[in-house]
Amino acid sequence: MKLNKIVITGSSSPIGNMNFNAWLASQRALSIKQQLEESKLLPPEHIVVNMINEDWTGLRKLVSDSDLPDKTTILRIINRNYNDAERNRLLQALPQYKYIRLNMYPDLQKVTCIFYYTQRQEETKIVPQ
Repeated sequence: MKLNKIVITGSSSPIGNMNFNAWLASQRALSIKQQLEESKLLPPEHIVVNMINEDWTGLRKLVSDSDLPDKTTILRIINRNYNDAERNRLLQALPQYKYIRLNMYPDLQKVTCIFYYTQRQEETKIVPQ
């Protein structure tokens, strides 16, 4: 088995200001990249870094999969073409917001890594569930 590439994605929840969230997402990803570069598993050019500044897609999935009351209202806010500040303002006005902030936002503040490797002349991709 030969490791070919690692794709690191840092993400942040949509809480707070977008510039700060972008910084947090990048710091999460870059800290993992630095550790991988120091381990010398791969040349630096084979380690790719991506950022999701505010993971609205992840929040949409968490809300959809939840038993939150009136989740159709929450999903309508997430799915509409509001700017991020307006979307946040509308969510914060909901009675479910405290639950979302305490129980869902932490799941969006993460780093995921996808490893690409060759095994028996076939490239394989491992994606975390």
